[in-house]
Amino acid sequence: MEELRLRIGISGSVDHTLSLGETKLLTLRIPSPAEEVVEFSLRELMLSSLKELGAPVLDVEIRYSEGIGLYALAILDCDARQALDYWLEIVDRVRGYGIPVFARWTGRVDVEPEEMGVYIGRVLAKMSVFLATREPIDVVKVLREEWGF
Repeated sequence: MEELRLRIGISGSVDHTLSLGETKLLTLRIPSPAEEVVEFSLRELMLSSLKELGAPVLDVEIRYSEGIGLYALAILDCDARQALDYWLEIVDRVRGYGIPVFARWTGRVDVEPEEMGVYIGRVLAKMSVFLATREPIDVVKVLREEWGF
């Protein structure tokens, strides 16, 4: 007797074997579009988000660091100020992916160090990433030297 095998992979794999001549009712739940699994790599998702923002993105690299774990590095073809603005926007967009995003730019550094520090502080705070150094830093000493105390 011939058999008809039906393999369904909607919410996992389900096999049903029907013998010809048998009548069976097979009911399938059709998933909503939100439930459908679409395979995108994290890199493709980041690239897509950056392009939607209009960012001059050259590439997105997915990297790993012992201190941070998995993170994305967006390489932008622009000057620092524009890259920092895009960095703030992209962090908000990809927050749900659960990995930090960093930006590197190819152009000139057109922001003052103090302003860049403010940008970096805001972005790191949004990502809940804290600065870490290999060696301990005496912040009080650094501030005294900087402020001339």
